Amino acid sequence: MMASSLKDIAGMTGYSVSTVSRALSNAVNVRPTVRRKIAAAARELGYRTSSSRIFLICESLVPSIYYDHAVAPLAQILRSAGYTLELTDRHGVELIEDRSVAGVISMMVFDGLERYWGKQYTIPLVCINTSAAHFDGICSVMNDDGDGIRRMTEYLIGLGHRKIGIFGWFLWPGSCSGANQYYETRLNVFQQVMRAHGLRDDFIAARSEGDELAALIKPLLDQGVTAFIGNGEDAGLELLYALRVLGRRVPEEVSVMSWMSPQFRCFAWPVLSGVMQNFSEIAANAAKLLLDQIAGVREVRDVIIPPHWISGNSAAAPGKKADTVS
Repeated sequence: MMASSLKDIAGMTGYSVSTVSRALSNAVNVRPTVRRKIAAAARELGYRTSSSRIFLICESLVPSIYYDHAVAPLAQILRSAGYTLELTDRHGVELIEDRSVAGVISMMVFDGLERYWGKQYTIPLVCINTSAAHFDGICSVMNDDGDGIRRMTEYLIGLGHRKIGIFGWFLWPGSCSGANQYYETRLNVFQQVMRAHGLRDDFIAARSEGDELAALIKPLLDQGVTAFIGNGEDAGLELLYALRVLGRRVPEEVSVMSWMSPQFRCFAWPVLSGVMQNFSEIAANAAKLLLDQIAGVREVRDVIIPPHWISGNSAAAPGKKADTVS
C-alpha cells in the first residue's frame, strides 16, 4: 500500500490541500472541528509525517529520578530508530505549533495535557505515569502503584506488624484529584489491605512543605506504630532521618519500607527494603507504543509495569533485627 498524501486527505475530507497541511502541522488558525475531521482522515489513511523530531514534555526541567533512569533509555531507543528526542517543559508545548513533530511523550503529571490533546493536535501522544489511562486514542505506560504498595503492606503484616503507618506527600483525601493520582492510588490500596486484615488504616503522616519530619511521625509512634511505608521515592530516606532524630532504632524498634529511587538508595542506612519503579521497562514500552503509532498501528493500549522488589535490612519482625541483605 502506497503512503497517503495530503492530496488524498484533502480528497476524503473536502478541504483544500493547504488547509490539510496547516491542520496536520498544528497551525493555530484551523478550527478544532476541521482539525479533528482532518486528523481522523489522516489516521484512517495511514498518513505519516516526515519529521524525525520527538518531543518529551516534562512537568519541569529540574533533575528528577526520571532523567537518568527513563529519559536516557528513551533517547537511546528513539535515536536507534532514527529520531531525535527534544526535552521541554510545560511552557514549551506551544513549540509544537511552530515545528514539525512526529510524536510526543508526556510526563506532565499536573497539566492534564491528554484531556485536550485530541481536540488540538493530530500528533501521536504517549503518556508516562500520568492520569492519561483510557483516554481515547492516547497510550499510557504506568507504574503499577497498587501492586507495589500491596506487596509492602502484606510483607509487613506477614512479619507480625499490626500498627503500620504510611508517610509522604498528597495523603489527604481528594488532595490528588486530577494530578499525582499515583500517590492517591498507593494510599487507597494501603488502606484496602489494612482493612482486609482487620487492622486500622488511619495511621497517616501527610507531608507538607516545611513540615518538621520528626514531629510529623512522633504522634503515630506514640500510638504504637511499629512500621512505616514511604509513599514517595524520597520518603524512605526522610523516614530514616526522622527516626534517627527521635532516637528510634531501625528495624529493631521501627521497620521502614518505601518506594525508592536508584541513585539515593545506596546512601541509606540501614539499607532500605521496598519497591522501585522499573524505569527501563517504562522507557522501552513508551518508545515502542509511540513508534507503533507513528508507523500507523491503530491498536491503542495501556501498559502497566510491575515494580521491582528490593530487599534490604530496614524491615524485620517487631522487636527483631533483620539478618539478611540482598
